[in-house]
Order: sequence, then C-alpha cells, then structure tokens
Amino acid sequence: MVEFDISRNAQLISFSTFKRDSGFLSEIKIFNTNLKAEQTIFSGERFIKNLTADNLGQRCAYLSTTDTAKRKVYQLFLYNEAVKGEKLNLLADTLNNGFPENYTVSENGTMYFSRNDEKLYVGIAEKPEFEEKDTLLPEEKVVMDLWTWKDEQLQPQQLQQLEREKKRTYLSVFHIKTGKTVQLATEDFRDVRTFQKGNADYGLTSYDKPYRISQSWQMPNYRDVYFVDFVTGAKTLLKQKVEAETNLSPNGKYLYWY
Repeated sequence: MVEFDISRNAQLISFSTFKRDSGFLSEIKIFNTNLKAEQTIFSGERFIKNLTADNLGQRCAYLSTTDTAKRKVYQLFLYNEAVKGEKLNLLADTLNNGFPENYTVSENGTMYFSRNDEKLYVGIAEKPEFEEKDTLLPEEKVVMDLWTWKDEQLQPQQLQQLEREKKRTYLSVFHIKTGKTVQLATEDFRDVRTFQKGNADYGLTSYDKPYRISQSWQMPNYRDVYFVDFVTGAKTLLKQKVEAETNLSPNGKYLYWY
C-alpha cells in the first residue's frame, strides 16, 4: 500500500498499491464499509499521488502520470460513485485544464473537498521543465548568490524560504456540478482563505507587494485585502494598508479586523 484516505463518514476507504516486476503496476481500490465490498477503480502502469476521499463516501480524486522523470507532470482524475455511466473521469491535464498556459496540477499542493462535496480544491504550479543531464564536475561549477538592497526580501529570508518557494502552488477550485475550473491564487495573490469549510463561493486574499521591502524593518506588515469570487475568480479590493488580522462575517457580507 502506498497511500490511503477515508471519507469523513467512514463509508469509503480508498487506497493505492504499487508493484514492480519487469515493469510496474499501480492500482486504486475502494472499500465500502456499509456493503463490506471492495472494488478496483484503476489498474495500470501509472504513478499515483495525493489520493483523496470526499466527505460522504461517494467520490475520490487523485493525481496520475506515466512520467518517469524526477519532477513529474500529473493529470487529475475524479471517481464519482453517485453518477450513472462512466464513473472515473479526467478533470485536468496539460492540454485541457482551465488553468493558465504552462500550468498544471501539482503534487506539492493540498487536495481536498469542500464539506458539501460540491468543490474540489487543488494546487497548481508551472509545469516542470525538462532538465538536461549535467556533465560538469562539482569543481567546474561556479555558484553565485546575488542580492541587492532593492530586493523585496532580505538575503537570509530568501535562502530560508528557497525550498518552500520551489514547491509553491496556487489554490484553484473545480466545481463538480458545472465542471468549471477557476484559479483563485496567483503570483500576486499567493494565499486564499476559504470559508464555511470550503462551501462558500467566496474567500479572502491579500496583496503585499508594495510593502514587502518595508517588512525588513517594520512590524506588523501591511497588506491590501481583497474579496475573491470563487465562481469567476474576480478579486475586489476591500481595504488598503491593513496591518491587523482580517476576517469575514459568517454570511460573507462584512469584513472585520482587530
């Protein structure tokens, strides 16, 4: 067994296995705890990652690829027990995904369903570039670390966050009923907060680029707060230069901070 996940109501247990012989074989199986029945929903020569069960025990999503490179390009699949006909469907690949050009789903992102199972949240990132084999010896390489006082972050901070930035993903949402995919986070709006356990069609994000240099000597940090429409992806400015923690009221009509 490689991965497993259990639905919130414990009705569905999904798990993946990997076997290697002359080639390799991956399988995804689901076990219905009510019916005491096991079913194989996929079997083939593909790598499986981020297997995720929903809340009601009717769906599971996962990333899959035939790519053997170290940094892989994945496709997004959704198994839906509740629909008639074909239950396993491709939601996104490199050619048809609703994401910006050269972006795809990433194994580094957290994948999860909204509490009502109407949305699937995924992380996207730029497609990994093909890395040519490096034939240089270590002593033949020149390593440089450049920094100027105009950089948005101090050099130690850049180095400390380097690995995290390499794995950064941008939150996107797949609306299961309509089949629409919407990118929520971007390079400028890096983090998006969901509400009502992911059920709400809105969220909050912030933009701090104008204030990043001043963060080197000033605390707390300033940022501009935006309202995010999860149906269109549109962002609306709510308040500029906020230095406090912000939140939305339960119905999403009011912004408050302290």
